[in-house]
Amino acid sequence: MNIYLSEKEIALFSELKARYESLTDEEESELSALRKKNLKAQADRAKHLEALRAKIKELDAQITDLFSRKQISETALSLGLVKATSSDALKPGKTAAIKGPHRPSDRNPILLDFAVKGVKGRSLTYRAGRVFEPFNGKVKIPFPYKKVSARFLEAGSSESELRKYLTEDGVKYFSTEDGRRELKAILDFITEARKRMGK
Repeated sequence: MNIYLSEKEIALFSELKARYESLTDEEESELSALRKKNLKAQADRAKHLEALRAKIKELDAQITDLFSRKQISETALSLGLVKATSSDALKPGKTAAIKGPHRPSDRNPILLDFAVKGVKGRSLTYRAGRVFEPFNGKVKIPFPYKKVSARFLEAGSSESELRKYLTEDGVKYFSTEDGRRELKAILDFITEARKRMGK
């Protein structure tokens, strides 16, 4: 699909190319002009996309800030990145179930590990970037405040306490400028969660 030329220009371009050997000087100039217009439009598009990527990086925007979960799921299916788990997953209004990570940060390094030795139970870890991701389309925070783990609340009572749970990756990352910004965001989130839960 050519998105750079109008339908009329595409038809003319195809016609001129088809009889390239017998073009008049005027028609050759016309074909050359269409080629230049097409190339310029492609270059302009590439420039705009680069500016858009830079803006997204500047705003620290996540894919969930730009698209709904349904859009992400359907795009992943169309690209063959995942498989539908049921025969009706591609029907209108249906969102295919996606196996594997459900958030971009699910593939990121574990920075905090709250596992307690000798205590069985669900593993509790924190992956890079999670604090900046919305929980879902309605909740704009990484986790609903009322569902924040008690261990997470206790560990976040202070920066020194939270640092006790750093992994090797966490030690390295939180020593960087981006890491310090994320650590502050984590502590701010926990402080607000403790306040709302009366801790």
